[in-house]
Amino acid sequence: MTNLVQHEYWLSLVKLKKEYERLCLEAEPSVLLHHPEHGGWNVFQLTEHILNSEGGTLRYIKNKIKHTKNFKKSSIHNNVSYLVLKMALQSRFKFKAPKVVLPSAENTYSDFQKLLNEWTTIRQDFEELLHNLPSDLTDKLIFKHPIAGRFNIFQTLGFMYYHLEHHLPQLKRLLKD
Repeated sequence: MTNLVQHEYWLSLVKLKKEYERLCLEAEPSVLLHHPEHGGWNVFQLTEHILNSEGGTLRYIKNKIKHTKNFKKSSIHNNVSYLVLKMALQSRFKFKAPKVVLPSAENTYSDFQKLLNEWTTIRQDFEELLHNLPSDLTDKLIFKHPIAGRFNIFQTLGFMYYHLEHHLPQLKRLLKD
């Protein structure tokens, strides 16, 4: 077993989520449901999107580990795909989210704290997965991003970090409006 809970990407993800939550909890509750004038998601929907992304990533990896015996090893091709995704997420470009991680059209959560609690549960489950992941799987392709393709666990954590970081300016704009 490899203790990935101490990996820099995971520790950075924990810190970034705390920052996201702090910003949301300091805001007036009415701001969380306010849709921007130019259209787009409100804070509830943005948070639900992130929850869908991280929860979907967790479910995919758990299912893959449970049902797969032989994993392909990460290659230069996967490294290039990861770097392209990382650069895209670090850019100021706006992207359409894959359908599987879109928030619901109507707010399915009436209580923002409940949404944050669900996100916390997903993170706790992810931490358990990282703590128990066999070390021989760390360089194997255990996650498939809907657009960029397959990643190893380090690339997956990197994607999760850069994805959340990508949405932080959006959150700040929504809270400012």
